[in-house]
Amino acid sequence: MAVTGRLAGGSYADPSRPLTLVLLGESGSGKSANGNTILGQEVFMSKPSSKPVTIECAEALKTIYGTQIKVIDTPDFFDEDLQQPSRHVMECRQMCKGGLCVYLLVIQIGRFTEGERDILERLETALETRIRDRAIILFTRGDDLDQHIDDYVRNTNTHLQRLIKECGSRYQVFNNRKREEQQVKGLMGNIAALVNTDYLTVFPELNAEKSFLSWPSWSFSSSKQ
Repeated sequence: MAVTGRLAGGSYADPSRPLTLVLLGESGSGKSANGNTILGQEVFMSKPSSKPVTIECAEALKTIYGTQIKVIDTPDFFDEDLQQPSRHVMECRQMCKGGLCVYLLVIQIGRFTEGERDILERLETALETRIRDRAIILFTRGDDLDQHIDDYVRNTNTHLQRLIKECGSRYQVFNNRKREEQQVKGLMGNIAALVNTDYLTVFPELNAEKSFLSWPSWSFSSSKQ
């Protein structure tokens, strides 16, 4: 999968300006767990549950590899049990102001629901922005993979393949049971490549060793190779 180039509408070149990562997806997909892995600590509530755990938007700030990162955790905006969904959407939009946003669309390995088939279009309508230009599919439950993530994507159903393609064929997998720094480095490398071709401009403290980064492929797996 070839890197598609800089982010449409401009590139990121100011490490003093917050870079915002917005976790989006259905309830139970692992948004909060991914946020905690990125932050390297338990910030967002994450636990197995038959009902949504995240019912409010929440944000956390951390300097990662020399750049201030804002991570936004969100509820499932389309969950029928979510009260006042329009309020939560507005809160998310307000939290995104003041910095460049990258959207992490979280999908669980081995689970792709009917609602996720058109989730990109519904999110773009709700948030009133073209998410696909700034999106990376972030798979969770990488520990369940018995193959490389590229093979999983190649053999998955056509609806998921279409969603990935609509997001520029950018995807990565996280194993949240093992919060290894390597997978966070891989994600930051992919984000940097998305918003600016010079990744050290985005993350000046990011180790330049290419083995930690995933380009020229967008995929990155730290679970099973």
